[in-house]
Parts: sequence; structure tokens; C-alpha cells
Amino acid sequence: MHKSIDKLLYELEQANKKHTTNMIETLNTITTAETVTLPTENDVKPTNPKDACGVKKVPISGFPVPVILEAGLVKLHGDLKYGRYNWRDAGVRGSVYYDACFRHLAAWWEGEDLDPDSGIHHLSHAITGLAVLRDAMIHDNWEDDRPKETLGFVKELNKKAEEMIQKHNQ
Repeated sequence: MHKSIDKLLYELEQANKKHTTNMIETLNTITTAETVTLPTENDVKPTNPKDACGVKKVPISGFPVPVILEAGLVKLHGDLKYGRYNWRDAGVRGSVYYDACFRHLAAWWEGEDLDPDSGIHHLSHAITGLAVLRDAMIHDNWEDDRPKETLGFVKELNKKAEEMIQKHNQ
């Protein structure tokens, strides 16, 4: 089983390198943000009426496939440890997922790219944790155990930071 996961990770890494190269080539051809447009009703092929409906629906084609696939591997890792739909069956506490996502982000920030348990990127673990938490929220299957709101706190801190920066740039 480890050989197949290692093979999948290798193939994912190769696909990611190819995707990155393609994206760099594409970005090098773009001169302004105005040259990047999303499909509209006017882009409908006259021979395919499906296009008229399709361009009005939620797009997924712009979401990076390597990230989705890595998140899928993280989800498989969690499925094998905890059960495939455990969060929908038992519900979740917001603090547990907040803590887990933060630990993955902190580990990545401190220079550790891969989670030692799964061998998958810490950022993919954080993304997957947020996806599961959001899904639980959508299905009203989570316990909101956040602390009391601190309304305006972050806004005030950002204002102070801006003032400090302006003061030192004079």
C-alpha cells in the first residue's frame, strides 16, 4: 500500500511541476489583468446549447487540480484513521479544527513542509481541515465553541499598525 501512495505522491509532484511550468508560461504572456476574462454567455458555441447553461454555473475549472488531489490524499489519510464521514456522523467542534489547521500552518511557517505522519504537505492538511469544518457548518453539524466576540479588535490593531508604519516612514 505504501508503494502505491508513494507512486501517487510522485505522480502528483510531477503533475504539480508541469502545472507550475504551464502557469509561469501563461503568466509571462499576460500583460494586464484585463487580458484575463471568464467565459460569458457570448462565448457560447452555437452548436452546443449546454454552454449557455454551463457558463452561468459555479466554475471549478480554475481551482488548482494538484491542490484538490493533495487534499484528497489528506482526506484519505483521515478516512483511514477516523472513518470516511466521521465529521458528518458525529459532528465537530470548531476549536478542534481551528487548532489542527493552526498547527499545520505553524509547522509550515516554521519550515516543515511535510506532515511527518502522512508525508503530505502541511498546507494541504490545513486546507482539508478547513473544508471539513466548512462542510460541517453548511450542514449545521458543528459546535460553535469560539470565545466571545472581540468586535473591532482586529480593525483597531490594523489601524495602529498603519499609524506605526506611517510614523516610521516619515
